[in-house]
Amino acid sequence: MRATVLITFILFNLSFQNKNVKLISPNKSFGAITASVSEKELIEIYGQKNVIKDSIGIGEGQFEFGTKLFPNSIDEVTITWKNKKDRVNPKLVKIKGEKTNWKTKEGITLGTDLKTLEKLNKNSFNLLGFGWDYQGTITNWNNGNLNKTVALKNGFYIRLENSNFKGTLTTKESQEIYGDKVIRSSNKTMQKINPKVAIIALIFQ
Repeated sequence: MRATVLITFILFNLSFQNKNVKLISPNKSFGAITASVSEKELIEIYGQKNVIKDSIGIGEGQFEFGTKLFPNSIDEVTITWKNKKDRVNPKLVKIKGEKTNWKTKEGITLGTDLKTLEKLNKNSFNLLGFGWDYQGTITNWNNGNLNKTVALKNGFYIRLENSNFKGTLTTKESQEIYGDKVIRSSNKTMQKINPKVAIIALIFQ
């Protein structure tokens, strides 16, 4: 009897911890969202009102029926599933916007700007130019501090946007940072606009 009570207590505490910790572990998980979790398990952990079925935008104007965690809040997470029938085994987990409580252990979150990322990395890094589908995606930490702890592999990616920049760019400056090409974060124009993290996502392989 005591053993049963103890196990129940431990499981309750684990569930409570998972519910309140909004930690992104690159290549592994978003909180309790792991490669093998199901929608049913997410409901048990986070509560029915915080887990709903909904249409999820997957890019290029296409949508897929999936799940939203903490819908219509700054902590909203969208999930699509490999097993759509049983709603188990996430395929794509993503957060997007200007602000959230989700973050990596290094403190990277929505709204983290390019210069802060350079400080955390203790080096400049590479990202794709703006103005197309994969705009602002970080491609390489250039062997900086984040190279191992926030590894850009196994489907994990971080994307920056320059939508908050209020200044004016010259034609030459625009040509430097727009288009399908790799740009160093130390580029003068990149430093000028100082784009911010707008998407953090994990594609489970």
